[in-house]
Amino acid sequence: MTDKRLTQKDVNDKAAVQQKAMTEADFQSVNPKGHRRVYRADGGYEWFNKWTPNDGHGKLTRASEAINEGMDPFDKADGERMSAMQSKIERGAMRDADGGVHYVEPGKMDDCALRNGWGRALRAGGLILKAGPDGMDFRLIRDEWEATGARLVRGERIPVPTTTIQRDPDGQPWQHFNGEWRRCV
Repeated sequence: MTDKRLTQKDVNDKAAVQQKAMTEADFQSVNPKGHRRVYRADGGYEWFNKWTPNDGHGKLTRASEAINEGMDPFDKADGERMSAMQSKIERGAMRDADGGVHYVEPGKMDDCALRNGWGRALRAGGLILKAGPDGMDFRLIRDEWEATGARLVRGERIPVPTTTIQRDPDGQPWQHFNGEWRRCV
């Protein structure tokens, strides 16, 4: 399981980002009619500011444009802060039945495999991997197809029978001979 505790640096970063958010006075200056305070019994209060986001036809109102503009620095800084925090979390790749890749925390991979039917996603070393018409996968290396001897099914490598002739994506036949796949000439 990953360590999700916040460090002092994370707390300081969040405080710095909060400084970029609009204050009550900023909202009140943009939309004074929609501004309300609700006082509590302990003497404190909460404030609200209601505004119409658009005119009903999709065009933003003046108040909405001003609020969006005022919140832009905060939104950008908060997005960068969250992105940096998320990038620290280690994740493993899993492939679903449709071939989509999902990134999951390592401790949750087994649960996701059972619950969703996902398998571990395999990479062909960053190379282009394409299935031939007979089912076997081929890697493209220097504009030449190379046989892998297997196919990916739900993220799992399944060996192809060596007694069959396989064709690469260009239609060239391949045969298993002396322990390796070779192109037939």
